[in-house]
Amino acid sequence: MGQWTDWQRLDGVPEVQSAPALAAANRNHMLCMVRSSDNTPFWCAWTSRGGWDVRWTRSLGGTLQFAPAITAYGADRYLAFHTGSRQTLYRRAWDASAGWERSWRALRTDLAWGAPAVASRGGRGSAVPQPVDVVVRNSANRLGHLHWDGSQWGDVRYLPPTVAGQPALASWGSGRLDLFARTARENGLLHLSHLNGSWERTGRDLTAGESLTAGPAAAAWGQGRLDVFARGGEYQVIHRYFDGAAWSDWGDLGGADEGTADNVAVTSRAPGNLELVMRGRDNRLWWRTYTADSDEIGGGGGEAADVTDSGTPG
Repeated sequence: MGQWTDWQRLDGVPEVQSAPALAAANRNHMLCMVRSSDNTPFWCAWTSRGGWDVRWTRSLGGTLQFAPAITAYGADRYLAFHTGSRQTLYRRAWDASAGWERSWRALRTDLAWGAPAVASRGGRGSAVPQPVDVVVRNSANRLGHLHWDGSQWGDVRYLPPTVAGQPALASWGSGRLDLFARTARENGLLHLSHLNGSWERTGRDLTAGESLTAGPAAAAWGQGRLDVFARGGEYQVIHRYFDGAAWSDWGDLGGADEGTADNVAVTSRAPGNLELVMRGRDNRLWWRTYTADSDEIGGGGGEAADVTDSGTPG
């Protein structure tokens, strides 16, 4: 097995009011976004050369009702989402050459009654923009699914299970999407897979005796590998993974200071890498990194497959 670093507090970050969002466009660059104390979205970049740039004075404007979501949909491109007034889902793009778009753009109104989750089904580090999927909870606690195919956004498709809290999405390649959410009644872990154009509920019960107290987070570092994180009953971070053949048991990662205040954020910069950021119960951001050994990478988690050229989401 690989090794986790210790929890490290991101000094210079002010108090925050939501779970963070985290994404990596390539092995050398990540973006983190969070709802600040005045409900505006703040963001920060990490680079392999300079580490975290914790000048958290860079607000993007807008008023967040819940935690934001962010994904990388190309080697140098990010797409962020948040829920604003009138249950409107907003999006905003970033690329390395131009930075952030000038303003947030409304995607759907009267749709989002919680924090969204987002993932791109493209290959890691792709030079062209990749398709994007968003899920968000509605007023009936059902998840609405929106897909951008490279040229336009499709209609909202609602999924039947009722859920609680923020869902999570992960993709290990162009033909696969995995959704995780906390079930509304049992506080268990729901897992749906999207294959060949339709959602299917997996037969395996992933709860396995744990009671989730916040929404899950998920990442895929490559083909056949999924890592899922959640908050346990004692505010600790719990983790299990799929290695291409079977699911592991839950493992306890503890929590910095007094544990995690809500769901964590996770991304992968490369096969064998996991980056984890959480809001501690001190309302500060904490970070740790996992580096896998060679056997883990070989057992599931090579590079994701590239997909075809696309444009920019509207």
